[in-house]
Formats: sequence, C-alpha cells, structure tokens
Amino acid sequence: LVNYLGNKNHRDFDLTRDKKNSLTDQTKKVVEMVKAPVQLTLFSKREEWGPILTILKMYKALSPKISVDAVDTDLRPDLVKAKGIT
Repeated sequence: LVNYLGNKNHRDFDLTRDKKNSLTDQTKKVVEMVKAPVQLTLFSKREEWGPILTILKMYKALSPKISVDAVDTDLRPDLVKAKGIT
C-alpha cells in the first residue's frame, strides 16, 4: 500500500543545505507563467544528458504545458543538420 501511494504521489525533496537540487523561486514563477505548450529539446551526446535533463524535468514537473525530449547527436546527425544546430 505504501509503495502504491508513493508511486501515485511522487514528490522530490531537496535536503541539501544550499538547495542545490532545486529551482529558484524566480525560475518557478517564470515556469508557472507558461500559458501555451512548450517543447524543450536537448541536442547533446547521451553521456552529457544527466545534469541538463534533471533541470528540464524539474521544469516539466512544475507545468503540464512543458514537454521534454532529448536527441542523441551521435545517433541523429541528420536531425542536428536539418535543425541547423552546431
């Protein structure tokens, strides 16, 4: 029962002294102002995704209008070229 409730009501807690794993109040206000759907796409090598996706997922957790995607630049160079990303 506890496991079921934990999965249905997931919450993250930042127990670090300096709140290193949390968004600032200013960032939270900006994310909450998002009115239209926003697609955030990360173009990077897969091994570099970790810290960046962590932050992007915090944005997504604050607003249902934000969606996050990641593109591995090693696997999809065609997409990187098509988007004009350097």
